[in-house]
Amino acid sequence: MNLTGTEKQVEQGRNLLATAQCRLAKELENAGDYEGARAALSGLWTVVGERPVLEELGPDMQAELLLRVGSRDRSGHLLLARRRHGRSARLV
Repeated sequence: MNLTGTEKQVEQGRNLLATAQCRLAKELENAGDYEGARAALSGLWTVVGERPVLEELGPDMQAELLLRVGSRDRSGHLLLARRRHGRSARLV
């Protein structure tokens, strides 16, 4: 896909923000804070069990985001924790 100059700038900006969010999510996940890791990905991933928003991200960043969302079966951990506490799967 050929991007215009403006589209490239949007993609680069979105990639930078997503990179920072993924780094924070990884740190929180490693500390065992799955809710915090999920929150760090807000705007990119809002519903447990659904794919994150990949539009306007480069291929490498799409792969990193999918890794973060799926790593350590975070979706499963969040769903179980939320169901135990009577909360919805929706994370908005």
